[in-house]
Amino acid sequence: MTKTIDLTNQAMRAPESDLDGARTTDLSAATTASPAASAAHTLTVEHLLYAIFAATALLIRFVGLGAEPLSPTESAAAWSAWLAANAQSVAGAPAPQSALLYGVQALLFWIAGGGDTLARAVPALAGAALVLLPWFWRAWIGRPAALVLALILALDPWLMAFSRRSDSAILSIFLALLALTALWQWRVQLDPRRSLRWERTAAVAVALLLTSGPVMWSFAPVLIAFILIFHNASKPEATGFQGNVTPPDGHNELRESAAALRPSPLAPRLSFLDGWRPQRSTWLWFGVTLALAATGFALRGEAVPALSASLTAWVSAVAGLEAANPLAWPFLRLLIDQPLLTTFGVLGMVLLWVRPPDHLCKAPSHAEGGDLLAGWRRTATFLTVWLAWGLLLWLLPGRPPEALPVAGIALAMAAATAIGRVVEQPWGDLTGLELFTLLVVQTVLVVAGSIWLATLADSFIFNEQIWLTIGIIIALMIAVWIVFGIWAGWRSTARVAVVFYAVLLGAWTLRSAWLLNHSPELMQPDGFWRSHTSSEVHLLVQDVERLSSIRRGDPNQIDMQIVYDVSPDAVLGWHLREMRNLRFVRSIDAAQLDATRLPLIVAPTSRNDSLPLPDPYIGSEYDLVYTWQPTFLSANGVDGMSAQQRWTDVQRPRLRWLLYRKVDSAPVVESVTMWAPR
Repeated sequence: MTKTIDLTNQAMRAPESDLDGARTTDLSAATTASPAASAAHTLTVEHLLYAIFAATALLIRFVGLGAEPLSPTESAAAWSAWLAANAQSVAGAPAPQSALLYGVQALLFWIAGGGDTLARAVPALAGAALVLLPWFWRAWIGRPAALVLALILALDPWLMAFSRRSDSAILSIFLALLALTALWQWRVQLDPRRSLRWERTAAVAVALLLTSGPVMWSFAPVLIAFILIFHNASKPEATGFQGNVTPPDGHNELRESAAALRPSPLAPRLSFLDGWRPQRSTWLWFGVTLALAATGFALRGEAVPALSASLTAWVSAVAGLEAANPLAWPFLRLLIDQPLLTTFGVLGMVLLWVRPPDHLCKAPSHAEGGDLLAGWRRTATFLTVWLAWGLLLWLLPGRPPEALPVAGIALAMAAATAIGRVVEQPWGDLTGLELFTLLVVQTVLVVAGSIWLATLADSFIFNEQIWLTIGIIIALMIAVWIVFGIWAGWRSTARVAVVFYAVLLGAWTLRSAWLLNHSPELMQPDGFWRSHTSSEVHLLVQDVERLSSIRRGDPNQIDMQIVYDVSPDAVLGWHLREMRNLRFVRSIDAAQLDATRLPLIVAPTSRNDSLPLPDPYIGSEYDLVYTWQPTFLSANGVDGMSAQQRWTDVQRPRLRWLLYRKVDSAPVVESVTMWAPR
């Protein structure tokens, strides 16, 4: 029988100096490990789960990616990049706010042409790549928590929404978390080569982040907080594995080396610069990347001002200079979009401070236990500061959608640590029959409550009996948990309850993600984005191309003028980008129109009466942009209403939108009219 010996974690270590000195590791033993031992570490169930989560994230982000037309904000970014890719210019066209997105989209459009799906492809890939980052956090928050976090990031409604937009926000989020990952790995790695790789990764990520757009300014304080909190942490503090399961490959060696490197209690802590001092070559990586990204990867001078433009756009958004959401809006979005984070995120933040993991208090040595506990407290402090900064952005006057993920990701990390701690603990003496009976009863009660709640939302008549029935069902659910706790023990019951409601709220979160990202309809507004582009813009493009084919023999050759008020409309500019003889004008001069070659004219419907058009023109109206916000559900004079009238006019419309995102009255619509000569 052949015996295989795994030497990957048995490398001989040379004597090492103090924390500031150079460290060398002899990897000769590791390189002589047998192929069988290496293959054993190639694929595990954990690898498979991460692959499934990443594939799921990729699938749900790309399904129907181009079904909805680009919104006004998306059109502004994509149109400016398309103009650059085709060496065209339009006076007053939107300037790029993200040099990174501008350069990447211009390169894609130059290679493969334009299109709604292509414009959203890079953000969708960045959103899917987020799922893989928790793999590198396993030694920080624990393997179960990292796996749960990967699943949360894959199904997160807000991250999915930003991933399905031609917008720079998800690029900033991905690069910020990549920079955070690289900074942490750089801080804890003992192997000089790995440390240098992560150091350069951090430099590249930060350089790209600086050019990624306005959301960069929301995540910059998060990275600064991490650097300040962890800059003087000793290696054992930073590398303490937060879990009771087997640490990642090589982590035993790393942890043993960290223990050997533990400084004397009388030794001074690392200074700030000693903890985060990059090598000279790293500055070169940073500078080259920054120069390339800031110029749109093609020495585009118009992309350079995007850095200052991004700061201006961020200040305008958070200060509410152009548009603002109500104070309750971000908390309403958290409640209806993220029920899992609403519950377990708050629970996780409390547990971070109130109850450290049991293994930290049972370390084999007092010094190691103190180091691990100190590292856990640093993590708790960091997540608390992160969440506080995110909530501050929610309280500022603007409260844009881009502010939501700042606090949302912090809550996701807290929720993952709470759920992970429950999953990794032993389940006690519960039998399969007991668990099956409990879960079946709770599931039946949940389904019954959902049916009654749907009946209530569909009823035009105020019925107190339905409210009473729902209250009884909730009381029965609580009573079942209490009885089971008395029977099987409170600790085991609490663990079952955590897993049950985590699955239930996770399913509700997935439903919210679908309603937010995969059901764009006029009478089913999500209330997340202020404006959407109507699907009738596609009908406008088809009619223009049909007329051009009939009258010019080419679908893109007809003369066309688009009238605008303040600046060229980005939605029309993007969707009619293929028209070769397209001009944007402030007004129509009838005297300059060639009677033998009259152009098509597209103008805001509100200006129809003031257009000096000759008699041969006839018009057709198209919806262009519709706007809807939850504040449209508010009603005046509620105090004087009867109970039935209050239910019909106020309560029922709100409940229907909360459950189904359906409304009874149409959103505010902006339309344009296409005028064509007979």
